[in-house]
Amino acid sequence: MSAETSLPDPAQAPAVSVAPPPAPKEQESSSAPATPRPAAQPRRRLTPFVVVGAVLVAAVAITAFAFAFNLNRFTGYVADDYLYRFVYEGAWPMNGHALEYSNPLQFVQAVGTHMLHWNARFISIIFEIAFMQIPKSVFNVLNALAYVGLGLGISIHASGKRAFCRPIQLAAIFALLWFFIPGFGSTVLWVAGSANYLWPGLITLVFLGFYRFEFRPKKHPALFTFVLVLLGICAGTSNEVGGAIACLAALLYTLGTTDHELVLSRVSGLLAASVAFGGMIILSSQSDETANYGEGQGIIGNLSDIAVRTLDHSGWIIAAALVLLAIVTFVNFRRTPRIGIWRFFTRNPEAQCGAIMLVSALAGCVAMVASPVHPGRLWFAPNVFILVAVFALLDRLGERPGWGVIFDVAVPLVTAAAVTFVAIPSYRIALDDIKASFNIFYTNEQVALAAGDDGTADVGMLGMSPSASEYNPWVGQGYVSGGEPNEAWANAWISQYYHLNSVVLDNSVPLQVTPQQDLRCVRWILDTYERFFGAPADGPMASQLNSVVVDDAAGAGAADATPAPEPHIPADQDWLRNALIRYVDASTGAVVGTEWITAPYNTEYDISHASIPGFATQPGNPTSYVMTQSYHQTIDLTVEPAGHIITVSMSDEQEQVVRTFNVNAGTGQTVTVKAPPGYTFDGGADSDTFTVTQDQNWAKDYLLTRDPVLSSPVFLAVAAAGVLFLISVVTGSVRRIYPQRKPRTGTTQGGAA
Repeated sequence: MSAETSLPDPAQAPAVSVAPPPAPKEQESSSAPATPRPAAQPRRRLTPFVVVGAVLVAAVAITAFAFAFNLNRFTGYVADDYLYRFVYEGAWPMNGHALEYSNPLQFVQAVGTHMLHWNARFISIIFEIAFMQIPKSVFNVLNALAYVGLGLGISIHASGKRAFCRPIQLAAIFALLWFFIPGFGSTVLWVAGSANYLWPGLITLVFLGFYRFEFRPKKHPALFTFVLVLLGICAGTSNEVGGAIACLAALLYTLGTTDHELVLSRVSGLLAASVAFGGMIILSSQSDETANYGEGQGIIGNLSDIAVRTLDHSGWIIAAALVLLAIVTFVNFRRTPRIGIWRFFTRNPEAQCGAIMLVSALAGCVAMVASPVHPGRLWFAPNVFILVAVFALLDRLGERPGWGVIFDVAVPLVTAAAVTFVAIPSYRIALDDIKASFNIFYTNEQVALAAGDDGTADVGMLGMSPSASEYNPWVGQGYVSGGEPNEAWANAWISQYYHLNSVVLDNSVPLQVTPQQDLRCVRWILDTYERFFGAPADGPMASQLNSVVVDDAAGAGAADATPAPEPHIPADQDWLRNALIRYVDASTGAVVGTEWITAPYNTEYDISHASIPGFATQPGNPTSYVMTQSYHQTIDLTVEPAGHIITVSMSDEQEQVVRTFNVNAGTGQTVTVKAPPGYTFDGGADSDTFTVTQDQNWAKDYLLTRDPVLSSPVFLAVAAAGVLFLISVVTGSVRRIYPQRKPRTGTTQGGAA
């Protein structure tokens, strides 16, 4: 065998079957392989739970719309509404004649004049003017839709898409809005008031919604940035409090963003809102409106007043938000102690939303220090955003395993049921009060329309009666007043609106009752509640819903019911006889007055005009009486108490009117007036009782003393919630600095390996 290696003959080699290589894919033939397309996600099917939830949400929204629309239907025009019907040239009609809008240029001119001379609430001015150019019936529908949108906006901010299948949460929101919107009538029902608070609040929710949900447009990012800038301008110029809240919330959202692609659009919206807000503050500080209100109490006095009023208007929901925030913070540090509080809130959208909205709302309250006066409607925006914080934090806690049934179902359900149970009779009382005022408005409108529109008629109109309800849009607003027609501001604009020469106060005009009726669904709900739980006056929580109680029992001061000495009959006139007329209250059976008559016996005495001051003699009483020979004769005539309208006015130590309302009571009835929450009457009593006399004065004035803030249950609740929140933060910080360490593996107790 040679050393040379012999190779096999290829021809003799066995055939081997070789599979051909797979054909190359089309994408592999290219020079740069493309990223594989992700598999299409299957479309999520709507579960029965989601469908039922969405249907119930729609039902709750429709019900809220019906109740809001019903109130709007019984709300007429108030004060500033008549002014904004015309081109704004100043607080008074120029040369006694107001100019109506005829072209868009006048609209722009009016907005500019208003911003320079009265206030610079840009978007509110636009709404005010626009709403007064459309029929009131159209505004009623739009305004009720805006109110529903406000409730839905709060729910969406709190829960995102889940809000569309959470009817219990939405019902709880609407129930709380009824009680926690300060000055409901002047912020939701009044045309000019809703233009300043309700509608700008809705726009601010939309503006901050893009920050809350980190919205990223798929196309046209420049157009999206422009829209965000436009919304920022509208939110920043809504009003002084709402603009401050919008700017701070947008800033906090921008600082907490984790997506750098959104920074440009967010900063653009923030800058637009901030510049608009600053410009509004500068222009408004030099306006006639600011000069009209005066300098106020100074910074310290304003802060003190704001703190007290914040507890009055927002105390309970602030306490609830602080408690929920404390629980969220404590649970976070307990589970993940190494994560800082800032990182936790930036990684949890619901917790971030709750914290930002609460901080911004409280900052909005502090911003009120720039205002010399603090009407309740200023707390509209803070309360709306505090409610957003409450439900966002509830939603965050509901995401924990096993906690959903408590915070997503139980807490909203109990809140909705309990608050609605009290809200329905409260709505009934507010509706009746608004109807009473609307009848006056309706009467005046009918009188004005009957007088013609040739501008020559001088018309007398009814003045608006005082009201105790914050749901009444006429409370605290200008309407027909006495004095010279050319010196009464509201009279001048009302005459311009109806094309009259002048309007004067004339309370002798017969009152007309509007033929307009409640919506059937609203009336059915109110009647059903009353059938099972009684009327509001004697139903549950009646003492909290009424500030005055009238007792039908006659009091001692009604009239002198002790008979006067019987007239003496001379001996030479023994044909005369005396008879005692007793006036008996038909409702109580009590004798409220007496009177002697003397006449010969067997003669007929005319008693058709018998009466007693303070009471009205009822029809059906005898008109004559035949004297008998008896020496003890008595005649009983039934009477009913004459009605008295007593205006009750309550003022605080600064002589500011806290509450004013009318009391309708009859002679002899006992009236109990209750002090408003947080106040007592001079002397420390929380109620006062007086009996209506026959010569009762029409005015009843009270001096109120505010309860010490430190003893207020609202203050104690807020303080306890704040302490709980601080404890949770301190505890979490300690756990983060000194986390619990696990024992090292492989070591013994003594430390030897």
